[in-house]
Amino acid sequence: MTDMRRSGRVFAGAIAALGLVSLVAQAIVLVWKGREMGLGTIASLWWFLGYFTILTNITIVAIMARIAFGHAAKAGILASLTVCIALVGAVYHLLLSGLWNPVGLHWWADQGLHTAMPLLTFAFWLRFSPKAGLAYADVARWLAFPVGYAFYAQIRGKLEGWYPYPFLDAKTLGYGQVAINSAVIGFFFALACLGMVALAKRLEARLPSP
Repeated sequence: MTDMRRSGRVFAGAIAALGLVSLVAQAIVLVWKGREMGLGTIASLWWFLGYFTILTNITIVAIMARIAFGHAAKAGILASLTVCIALVGAVYHLLLSGLWNPVGLHWWADQGLHTAMPLLTFAFWLRFSPKAGLAYADVARWLAFPVGYAFYAQIRGKLEGWYPYPFLDAKTLGYGQVAINSAVIGFFFALACLGMVALAKRLEARLPSP
């Protein structure tokens, strides 16, 4: 095993461990809050799985754990997940962080999921992720996860009367405004994906010829 590959596996393992610890901490916080609201553990964990942040971090933990155990991950999957977690960090710090003031375990969980994981995942992508073969046409496929989540959130909101994020709250804003909000976020996500492909091509061009 080359030193680069070994370093990548160690780094991926560290990201997976941090993500898992942060997810467990966040789950504990939401179970506590759920009990205060009269919810059982299962209902609280179902609430936990309503957030894009949680679903994205779970996916990254799974992928990074596979890499840590020696399994390769496709360049497109790593690139799209890196953009997704970067979106998590950006939306949280620009739009959501001012809406509450978490303390204690909740603060640590929030920082792990919304700050450390985006930064470390991007660092992993820069240093260790394969970049050959990424194309601008890939962006349409990368949009499937966030678009699918938007529909998932609306279906859950319609059935349960609860929306995970204020900008997706159709009950308060109406579907028209939610569609506009989603389109704006989708636009910036697509721009970030195009930027990721451009950066990958630039980095690949700097590699020495064999």
